[in-house]
Amino acid sequence: MKIDQSNTDLIAKISISIEPSDYLPKYKVELNKVKSKVSLKGFRQGKTPDHVVSKMYGEQVLADVLNKSFQQSLEHHIADNKIVYVCQPMMSEDQEQIELNPSDKERVYSMDYEVGLVDNLDIKGISPEDTYVRYKIETNDEEVATELNALAKQLGGYSNVDSAVEEFDKITVSAVELEDGSAKKDGWQSSFDIYISSIPDEEMKTLFIGKNLKDTVDAPISKLTRMDIDKIRKEWLGVEADDERVIGDEFRYTIETIERHLPAELDDEKISITFGEHGLNTLDELKTRLKENLSAKNEDSTIGKLYQDLHKRINEESTLSFSDSFVKRWLKESEQMEDTKIEEIFEDFKKDLKWTIIQGELQNKYNVKLDYKEVDDFLRQKANDFMGQFGYYDNSIFEKVYNKLIADKKEVYNAQNVILNSKIFSSIIKDITQIEESITLESFNKMLQPEQSETETVG
Repeated sequence: MKIDQSNTDLIAKISISIEPSDYLPKYKVELNKVKSKVSLKGFRQGKTPDHVVSKMYGEQVLADVLNKSFQQSLEHHIADNKIVYVCQPMMSEDQEQIELNPSDKERVYSMDYEVGLVDNLDIKGISPEDTYVRYKIETNDEEVATELNALAKQLGGYSNVDSAVEEFDKITVSAVELEDGSAKKDGWQSSFDIYISSIPDEEMKTLFIGKNLKDTVDAPISKLTRMDIDKIRKEWLGVEADDERVIGDEFRYTIETIERHLPAELDDEKISITFGEHGLNTLDELKTRLKENLSAKNEDSTIGKLYQDLHKRINEESTLSFSDSFVKRWLKESEQMEDTKIEEIFEDFKKDLKWTIIQGELQNKYNVKLDYKEVDDFLRQKANDFMGQFGYYDNSIFEKVYNKLIADKKEVYNAQNVILNSKIFSSIIKDITQIEESITLESFNKMLQPEQSETETVG
């Protein structure tokens, strides 16, 4: 085997020549594997003559052997010579189609590749002389009180009230079908619950808000819900599926009960019953645990800010060079991108590409490894967070969300990127100087959202 490399304008041309001694032994092994499986009329399986198998399958087997040999040789050459490259290697533009001839045992096969080189790579922002602020958020009693109030609402439930209906109440109504504004003779009657906030028509919603027990409201039943008519008949009116009688849209609703979601009273008894198995039996113990959780959450936020600052400075101050023409050709040929689209996205793509190259070098420097389980755990947590926003857990829905994430190449790539960056940055912080600075949570959040902060200040 012979490999030659020549460099021009940050593009390496790598020529690989594979001799018979390199590929023939592998070719024979692979052809014998095919022979053992072939079953042709007139021959027992595995007994087809070599020349017949070679004539029928030789070219494809040889193509597979050569492709694998060329690819492995290119990868080993790049690794052995520690070549830092951009995008992925491509066949040379002037590479001609290889004509295969399995019967020619003296044939030398050659392939030319082009590799986009990275030059002048100088990573900045990572040294004891580089100073970064490590913010420390002090958790105060007001934040703990906010968490307690949220927990009280979460642990609360619906209770009957005697006051007027409010937007987030649940009411039970008895409904009577109307005809010309009056109760229809032998009209349909039913009783069901309505969540006021779920009424899609704002005008209809206002008809109920402010009403009291035993007050009545006349309204079209179809405007009180997003359900279709078939579901209204089944869920609210209790009509059997085979009952085809015509029921009107206008009903009179008498408010029978008003229920409001009220926060739980967090006393020692309630806390012991709810959290006793977690070692919490008093309100003071719960407050202490909430404060610890908030502190940990704030610590994660400040680490995230430090990582953002590291990413920004390293990416802005580091320098490197690569061939724009090679990258554009790669986008066009490998990503099937039109010229106009390439020009549209190119500057942003170059910035992302710059970080990808820096990330790869830092990954090697700090010996950062990534395994499948970490990606799987990350996507499972993302699916779990998605479920959390609904306030209940359904394992079948969770599995659907997770399977959709794990099948999405973009989601997997983003997960890998987040995990890699986190591991790299956790190594980098050992090589920089950190200055601790105390800050309130409010000021920290405003710092993360400067545009929003400015708007709030002006307002």
